[in-house]
Amino acid sequence: MLSTVSEAWPLLHKSLRLSNKEIGKIFQKWNSEDTNGERQGQDGHVLDNVLDRTVQDDGSSEGTLFWSVAEATNRHVSAPTIAAGQFFRVASGDREQRLRVTEKMKMKMPAKVDVKDEEGFIENLRRAVFNSLLCRYCQGLELIA
Repeated sequence: MLSTVSEAWPLLHKSLRLSNKEIGKIFQKWNSEDTNGERQGQDGHVLDNVLDRTVQDDGSSEGTLFWSVAEATNRHVSAPTIAAGQFFRVASGDREQRLRVTEKMKMKMPAKVDVKDEEGFIENLRRAVFNSLLCRYCQGLELIA
């Protein structure tokens, strides 16, 4: 679920150039919690302080996702959305390496996307996030069954 939201946020922030406050309102509209919290960044939002990396668990097991993917494999249950979340989590573990690669490749910040129907784009993104979460729940319930 966090992987899905963490993919939606840069689309809104970097591609549409929406502020954290605007994204917070969108997420709130999507029935999410407000982004304000204990540690606030430059424009008063926690997202300004969140690094794009995960903290790996002791033993590099990465916790619940790791166990879920292993169990799905053992039981021959298809859980590709859950597995993708695990693999994105592993990939995000080495933020410093990604920053070095970005610097050496002289990668620029993504350009603003020219969207003619911003509300329609945001609605399609909401549906994509909802469907991704629904897939995770269905796959998790299939695994439990």
